Amino acid sequence: MDRDNHGCSLLITGIILIIVVCAERYKDSQYGMMSDARDHNSSGKYLDYLEKYPNGRYEKEAKDSIVSISSRYKNVSWLYHNIDKLSKDPICERLVNLAYKHALSSNTLDAWKQYIEGVPVKYYRDAFSKIDSIKTIIAKREAKSWGTDKLAWETACKNDTYESYLKYIKLYPNGIHKSKANKKIIDYEVARDFAGEHGSMPAMNKIGYRSGHFSTVTVTNQTSYEMILLYSGDTESERLVISRGDTKSVKLPNGSYRISAKVNASNVIPYVGNEDLTGGNYSARYYISHYR
Repeated sequence: MDRDNHGCSLLITGIILIIVVCAERYKDSQYGMMSDARDHNSSGKYLDYLEKYPNGRYEKEAKDSIVSISSRYKNVSWLYHNIDKLSKDPICERLVNLAYKHALSSNTLDAWKQYIEGVPVKYYRDAFSKIDSIKTIIAKREAKSWGTDKLAWETACKNDTYESYLKYIKLYPNGIHKSKANKKIIDYEVARDFAGEHGSMPAMNKIGYRSGHFSTVTVTNQTSYEMILLYSGDTESERLVISRGDTKSVKLPNGSYRISAKVNASNVIPYVGNEDLTGGNYSARYYISHYR
């Protein structure tokens, strides 16, 4: 009885092994790989088939399917992936035609640059002239919006972004609205430091009292780095850059300020705080403590 059971177990094990081997062979066969590709409707699986069976009986179907699927891609990077995989195959030209149509439809600098980077050199066609034409259009548009100090400032204020005020300063470093633009830039930077990861800045010491509309802040940089201090106020904003070991002063109108202090070190977060200046003299010493 035990021998019969043992023989039965061996038979079942043998059958299972045969089934597994047959399944693996089917999966790896031309028909099996194509069936899998059809079920998933995946260009990646059709590519797998072509890599294993470059001259297989389903070669034309696989290539036609890749072109068909590629024409429906929303993520065009997959189209360029297929072009790269099939760059030496005649089908490449059909895929390049799809890429060209996509670039032509988008007609942006990024789309044409992606086209040039993603297709073989012999398929560049008029891509460079398309890029030149777009650059000319952009230049004319830029001239209308940024061509004069007045237009540039109006555009910067209309956009009202950190980048737009930086662009104004870059185009017109001595422009009429330089002070206003710099204030906007500082205000944006301070707001960004408050919104991001930061530490709490210790309060300044008031060391002198006097009447008047201005306060003088003296800061000593006791860190090992150059320090940038940003003062964002209601009427004025200032940037103070202090070398390591140095001391500098800044004169500010009385009022409330949001302050940010940072150094040029990737492992040191900004420190922020609020101060109300009421006239007189203030002092602060900043250093970096290391904890273990």
